Amino acid sequence: MKPNSKLLRNLVNGNYMSGGMLLEVVLAIAIFAFGMLALVQLQGNVTRSSSDANTRTVATNIAEELVEQIRGYEQVPAIADNGKWEYMELAGTALNGTVQRGGMDYAVTATIKDFWRDEANDTFISNDATNPPTVPAGLSEAYASFKLLQIDVSWNTGQDFYVDDENTAVLGDNTITVYEIIPNSPPILGAKIAANLNEPAGTPTVNYTPGLNPDIVALTLDNQKLKEATTPIPDVIRDGELTETYFEVVSYNTANAFTRREEFLTVGCECILNPANGGSEFGLRPTVWNGVEYTEGDPVTDKNVGVSANNQQSPFCSVCCRDHHDGGSGENDGSFEDERLVYDPWNYSPSDKGTDHAHYSKSNKGVISVAEDGDTYLEACRLVRKDGFFRVAQDFNQRGFFGVIEDYMDNVAEVAEYSDYVTTAAEDFYENGQSDLPLPGDTGMPQFTSPVDGLKYDYLPSSQSDVTMSGPYTSLPTPLNVQDQQLRSRGIYLDFMTEEVEDKIATCLPLDADGNPPTGCQIPQFTSPLEIYPFFEVQLTKLANWIEDPVYEPVDVTNEPVASNNTHSRGRAILKKTGMGATKTDFGIHRGNVGIAATDPIRINDPQAALTETDYLHIDTVDSGVPTVAGVTITGGIRSGVGGVRAADVALSFNEAMCGKTPTGYKCIVPNVAVDPTLTISNYYKKNQNLYACSDQLVELNNVFGTNSSTTFTLSGSISSPADIVIQDTACAALP
Repeated sequence: MKPNSKLLRNLVNGNYMSGGMLLEVVLAIAIFAFGMLALVQLQGNVTRSSSDANTRTVATNIAEELVEQIRGYEQVPAIADNGKWEYMELAGTALNGTVQRGGMDYAVTATIKDFWRDEANDTFISNDATNPPTVPAGLSEAYASFKLLQIDVSWNTGQDFYVDDENTAVLGDNTITVYEIIPNSPPILGAKIAANLNEPAGTPTVNYTPGLNPDIVALTLDNQKLKEATTPIPDVIRDGELTETYFEVVSYNTANAFTRREEFLTVGCECILNPANGGSEFGLRPTVWNGVEYTEGDPVTDKNVGVSANNQQSPFCSVCCRDHHDGGSGENDGSFEDERLVYDPWNYSPSDKGTDHAHYSKSNKGVISVAEDGDTYLEACRLVRKDGFFRVAQDFNQRGFFGVIEDYMDNVAEVAEYSDYVTTAAEDFYENGQSDLPLPGDTGMPQFTSPVDGLKYDYLPSSQSDVTMSGPYTSLPTPLNVQDQQLRSRGIYLDFMTEEVEDKIATCLPLDADGNPPTGCQIPQFTSPLEIYPFFEVQLTKLANWIEDPVYEPVDVTNEPVASNNTHSRGRAILKKTGMGATKTDFGIHRGNVGIAATDPIRINDPQAALTETDYLHIDTVDSGVPTVAGVTITGGIRSGVGGVRAADVALSFNEAMCGKTPTGYKCIVPNVAVDPTLTISNYYKKNQNLYACSDQLVELNNVFGTNSSTTFTLSGSISSPADIVIQDTACAALP
């Protein structure tokens, strides 16, 4: 029965009535009352839900703080009554107490379990050790290989919550649990400079096994220290749509003992834009290198935050979406120092300080601007491990990129030559105004001898002519009659230094006659600024996009979609036809986070000077001359209008034509004698969705949906370039 609004108004206005009319009024009031009671209950549930979410956040923060304290132990051996966290003393129940936050008590329990490595059986053995721990029989290690830390934080344990002045309700216990592994490696390895070359920070020496050339190259920092980066390994998640890419940058001494370790993780994410909301939620400024260790950025309460768009992507997307925003409180005085405190130092002019960077999403038209709160947008973040947790760091800043042939850096002399180039280029970059790397020839660029004219040329092909074959050069088949070889690409990354780092270095130079820094130098064992400069070089072969020129066709260079643990093939040159003369392969990679995360671009008009750094390598198929193929050239772009689906991962196959991928799409040569030429694209997929490959020029022959999705187009008829192809989630229609 619907309440009669007229009757209610009469009742409120004092126009009393009697009989049946009064009964209607009573019934109306009863219905209204029941509705209000339901609304009150709903409001109470909403309030409790919001309060519970906030409480869980506080409990998680308490657990994280404790993890950082325990994981940051100061030494391994146990020394009685010295007041320090010590690895050997971390056992059993490490902590059992109460923490008060916001008027609420949180019960905290931290328990630790030891694990030893059994090398003979290739297993880990646990022992519920008390304090001090005992080593299981048959194991010779003096201390556990690692410890498993479990932190339980509970609230509402018996506390009374007042409903009104007289009544109370006791809520049940609520608990969150956080686990963390504590290795027996000293905490100095968490990207801090070692205080002592032999025993960093008073802990036992931890050995490091250097990588093998030419995949992992050791750069010489001085006569005692070296530095190298492990090969980035992408791990594909969410049905192949997004990735996490992990690698380490390790510094060590000539005795192969760690002096510094940096762990990087790069993620591609979909986020939801949220507004700044008066400080109830906040993000952090970038975690930056201060010359001795990474320091976490300050909270910023007056800038936008974001949240992960779904729980199917990387768990690190939560911190990526939350923190990767610029603007908010800062110096905002137009200084370069303030600019270096944002995530992308190239993204701002002085007038832009205090504003968030723009965000974009995908559509059938490409990458489009996102302006409204609640919109989904694309993001890519570089994270660095700080005290056990990955925090968002300054964006990657690639300043050098080039390729080498298979056998370069197989010998000590070539490694030394390459190391000299990288370290000299880094010194020039940091000491001469933080500009681009010097031009080839200015800093001892590595050289090779051309088999064409016998002359030496710089190992930077983009500075050479691609016609005279004066750039890096290889031949297929090889002198040993091998039909293929692995080409490689490498990148040099240089972070922007803060004034704090510059000040530390300034106080440590010049060294005295004995090679010691002046009094007041805050950097342990300082002998060279190369130890402090935030730079590294890394192999990018499996992340770069490789494109052979389809006009010549004698060589196929692999460019498979990114797969977990680097199981895909890229940059492998395979001979298809002999005697066709010289050809070349181009390769490129985005200079920022997108390149390492292996995603499509996340913004329009990227502010970096070059969105994608490109280079090339020459390949000779033993015969002279440059072959030509008569036919029609068809080119077009390939883009994705579906979030999480990467156009870069689309695979090509063809029939009666010669096709290859370009940095932004494809290129096909259709010979004049071709019969029914076709182009098939595949490897685009999103769970529970049918995706369509559409073109404004090419005629679709068939479309396969699902995990083996593909679309075949005919290359016959009147086709004008560009013949673009778009991956979209709606049926094909005329493209805008």
